[in-house]
Amino acid sequence: PRRGKGEGTGRVDSAIAACQGLSDAMHAAQQPCEEAPLLEKPFGRDDRNSSSVLFGPLQDSGARLWPPQRWSPSPRAAVMRRSDDSSTPTAFAAAKAVTAAASAVAAATTTWPARQSGDLPGLSPCGSDDDRPSPSSLNQRSRQNAFGCSGIAVQGDQTAQLGFMQGKDVVIEGGDMETDSTTTGQLSRSTIESLIVGRPMPWQRQARRFYKWLLPFALAELFALCAPAAYMYWHLERTWSSKGWRILLASIPDGVAIGIWLFGLTSVVVQYAYHFVRLRGSAATPDCPGGEPLTHVVIVCSYKEPYDVLGRTFSSLAGQRGLRQPPIVVFAAEARDPSWRASFEQLRQAYGHRLKQLWWSEHVLVEDEIAGKAANENFAAREVFRILVEEHGLNPFEVMLSIVDADSVLSPTYLAHVEAAFRAQPDGRRLVYNGPLNVYRNFAEGCLSVQCLELARCHQDTFHSPFTVPYPFSNYSLTLGFAAEIGFWTPDVMPEDIHTVNKAMVNSFGSRTTVTIPAFICNDLVAGFGDRYQQAKRHQWGSVTELAWLAALFQDMGLRFPAWWAIFTSEATRAGSFISTIATIAQLLVEASLGIVLTQHWADVPSRAKFLLSLTGSYMAWQWLWFWIAEIALWQTLLQQFPIEHPSPARWVALILSMPTLHGVNRVVFLILPTVHALCLRMLSRLHGDCTTQSGRLQR
Repeated sequence: PRRGKGEGTGRVDSAIAACQGLSDAMHAAQQPCEEAPLLEKPFGRDDRNSSSVLFGPLQDSGARLWPPQRWSPSPRAAVMRRSDDSSTPTAFAAAKAVTAAASAVAAATTTWPARQSGDLPGLSPCGSDDDRPSPSSLNQRSRQNAFGCSGIAVQGDQTAQLGFMQGKDVVIEGGDMETDSTTTGQLSRSTIESLIVGRPMPWQRQARRFYKWLLPFALAELFALCAPAAYMYWHLERTWSSKGWRILLASIPDGVAIGIWLFGLTSVVVQYAYHFVRLRGSAATPDCPGGEPLTHVVIVCSYKEPYDVLGRTFSSLAGQRGLRQPPIVVFAAEARDPSWRASFEQLRQAYGHRLKQLWWSEHVLVEDEIAGKAANENFAAREVFRILVEEHGLNPFEVMLSIVDADSVLSPTYLAHVEAAFRAQPDGRRLVYNGPLNVYRNFAEGCLSVQCLELARCHQDTFHSPFTVPYPFSNYSLTLGFAAEIGFWTPDVMPEDIHTVNKAMVNSFGSRTTVTIPAFICNDLVAGFGDRYQQAKRHQWGSVTELAWLAALFQDMGLRFPAWWAIFTSEATRAGSFISTIATIAQLLVEASLGIVLTQHWADVPSRAKFLLSLTGSYMAWQWLWFWIAEIALWQTLLQQFPIEHPSPARWVALILSMPTLHGVNRVVFLILPTVHALCLRMLSRLHGDCTTQSGRLQR
C-alpha cells in the first residue's frame, strides 16, 4: 500500500529493482533456451499441487520455473535438462538468474503489510497456471498474456498487464501505464504504483445514500410505461366506433398474423425440446474429461435447523457419485445458535466417515454485517481459503466451492455435473455454475396459492428461454480462486446469490458468467401463506437494494459505462428485479384497461380484432398445455430421485384448473405487494444486525 515517504516507498523501490532484474534474466535466458528443448523437473511436490511460471522464450523451449510449495514465491531451485539428459551450462545459468530475480520480486512484494479493510490492494505476483489471489489482494486479478506469463491486474475496468514476450521486453496493456523508453524493459515508478492502486467493489452500506431515490425512480418508470397505454385507453373510449381502428386492424394481412401465430406455437415446442435434450440423463454420472480432479468444498449454511433437515442434506452430500474423491463439507453455523454443536456432533457421527473431511465454522456478527446467509458464508469461505490455500498450498482455481442451504437435497450426480461443466469450458475458472431451481421436497404441505406460485417459479427457472441465462437461487458453485477475486461475499447484503453473480460480472467486465448444469437440488418451500409473504418481502427488499448498489457501483468504482450497462441490463431483465417488477405493474394495468374496454364494447369489436384475439388466446392455451406436459414428465422422471411429498389427485386437479387465475393473483400478492411494502416501509431505513467484536473460527 502507498504509505508516503516511509516504509512503503522503499518497498516499491525494491519491487522496481527486482522487476528490472527479472527482465534482465529473461534476456539472458532467451537465446540459449531456444537452441534445444528442455524438460522440467520439479522438486518435492507432485504436479497437481504445483504451478509453473512461464516466461516467453522459456516457454517455447519447454522450460519451467517452479514456484514454492506455499503460494507466496520464495527462493527455489529449478532443474533444467535436455531431453537426452545432458546438462546445458548456459541454460542452468539462465535458470539460476531467473530464479534469483523471481525470488527478489517475491521478497520485495510479499513483505508489504497485509491489506486491511479499506486499504489499497497490494502487489502480488501469481503463477500463470494458477493465477492465485492472495488474501492481502482479494480484489486483484492475475491474467495471462499470449505466452502464458502471469500479470497483475487491478480490479475494475482498467486492466494493467505486465509480461515478458518474445521480441518485446515489457508489454503494458490497458490503463494509464508507462514504461521507461530510454532503458529497454525498465518500469517507471508510476507504472509500479499504478499496479498497486485499485478500486474495490462497494459494500451495500455505500449504496444506502441512493435509497431515497428509489421511490421517485419507480414512479418515473411506471409513468413512462403507463402513459402510452393511458392515452390509448382514452383514445379508445372516445373513438371506438370510428373507422380508424378498423383500418388499422385490416392493414394486418391474414398471412402475417397466422405466420406469427405458427411461429409462436413452434417456438414453444422447440424450447421444451431443447430442455428435454439438456436434462435427459442428468441423473446418470456424466463423462468427465481427463485431468486432475477438482477438490470439492461444500458450505452448508445453517441457523437453528433441526437435525432431520440437516440429515437429508448431509446424506445427499455423502452419497455423491462420479467424483474421484468425496467432498469436503463445512457446517457453517452462527454463534447465535445454541444448538449447532449438538447437531454437528450428530452429523459427524453419522456422515463424517463418508466424507473426505467434515469441518465446522462458527460465525459471529461484527460491525457493518447483517444477520443472514451472506455474512455466514463469507466468513466460512475465507477460512476455507486460509486452510487450503495459505496453509496447504492448493491451487484455489482447482477448488470448487459449492454453496447450499441447510434444507438442500442434492442430486447424487450434482457435483460430478459441476466438475464436468467446469472441464467442458475453455476456461472455467471464473464462472458460476447453477442448477435448476426446485422447491418441491415438501410440496404437499403448501397451500393452493403457494403451490401455484412455486410451480410457476420453478418451471420458469427450469425451462427458461434458450437465449437467457437465469440467475442462481440459493445453491450454486464457483472456484475458490474466483470467490477470492470478487472479494468473497459481501456481508451486508440480503440477496447474496444475485449479488454474487453481479459481482462476478463486474470482475468479467460485464460478460455473462453463469453456466447452467442439468443436475437438480431439491429444497423445501415455505408452506404457510403469511410466511411465504414474509419471504417474498425479503426477496423483493433484496431486489430493491440491488438497484441502489448498481448506482453506487457506477459512481464509486468508476466502472466504464459499457461494462456497467451490461450488468444493469442483466439485473433489469431478471425476473423479480425491482425494474422488472415495476414493468409487471404497468403490464397488469394495461391488461386490466384493455380487458375493461373489450368487455364494455364487445358488441362493437370488429370481427378482425376478434380473430386476432382468438389467435392470442389459442397461443396462451398452447403454452398452458405444454406447461403441464413438461411438469408431468419432470415429476415422473428426474424428480423421482428426491424424497418429494406428492399432493393428492384432487389437489392436482385443483392446481390445473386454478393455475391461470392464481398465476395472476400471485403476481400481485407475492411480487408487487411485497415490493411496494419493502420500498415504502424501508426505503429510508438502515439495515442493522447484532454486532460484537468477538471473532469467528473454523475447526477441522
